[in-house]
Amino acid sequence: MTEPLNSGMDLVRPSLRDFTYLDCRRRAELIAEQAAKLPPVHSLLDVGGKGKPYACFFAGRVAHHYVLDVAPAHSVDVVGDARIMPFSDASMDVVLITQVLEHIPDPIAVIGEIRRVLKPGGTLLLSVPSIFPQHGSPGDYWRYMPQGLEWILRDFRSVNVRGEAGTVPSIFWWSTCTCSYSPALGPGCNNCCGGPSAP
Repeated sequence: MTEPLNSGMDLVRPSLRDFTYLDCRRRAELIAEQAAKLPPVHSLLDVGGKGKPYACFFAGRVAHHYVLDVAPAHSVDVVGDARIMPFSDASMDVVLITQVLEHIPDPIAVIGEIRRVLKPGGTLLLSVPSIFPQHGSPGDYWRYMPQGLEWILRDFRSVNVRGEAGTVPSIFWWSTCTCSYSPALGPGCNNCCGGPSAP
């Protein structure tokens, strides 16, 4: 049984007619690139990942791919709020959250929960919009610049912020940032930033 595509759009192989074609295509490339770097792991939590659009990139690398979403669906393992995740501390090897954080009124609470459920040395793959039209439901509260991502991820190490779109789309229309990191052993952020805003 398969679920309908999010808004009728294939996030991994978008149509050229889709206005977010370049955005979705580049995001899928970055997620595939990061997934290929992962060693085999036990558990991946996909926050807001109804339909598991990126599961193909983690096949053979992740033993258990769990989905937490606010709405029930066939692919959703746990219906719940990302600000209060019903998972044990240090229970996930990887957390994937794509284009979700902007829809949550309290993103700092979500980052705190991600940090709590990640195992030491675990990996977060996060994508958020930077400059993008208002969209979606429930709500559309935030946009993120690279320095803003660095700030909300300040308690983690190995932060790598990368723009999804090229220079022209970034200036004139949209740009999203993808960030992967591991929890820090202590406070502070060891930054390795790339993308348009890096020195």
